[in-house]
Amino acid sequence: MDLHPDNVVLTERGPMVIDWSNTREGAPGLDRAVTALILSTVSLTASDPLASLADACLPYYVTGSETDPAGVLEEVVALRRRDPHLSVEEIAALPLAVTLIRSLR
Repeated sequence: MDLHPDNVVLTERGPMVIDWSNTREGAPGLDRAVTALILSTVSLTASDPLASLADACLPYYVTGSETDPAGVLEEVVALRRRDPHLSVEEIAALPLAVTLIRSLR
């Protein structure tokens, strides 16, 4: 439930996922929605080139998903709001991030 651009490092062996400290088991659709919300938030709050990369891949991630993340976005927003590592800017961007995801479906 924490896969996002800041947790992927490019190495000589290829991309590696790091920071598994707050992972948990969950429904795949919920996990996809969390990732969509994180990508959307990064596209709105991060500096370039990270914001541009997140913005570029978000439409493909949302429309290519087997499940529509819109159905669980309220639950996902509640989960993200409880994350003590989110900045004030990231928390403030959550409603706009939800609007962005919904506009892509």
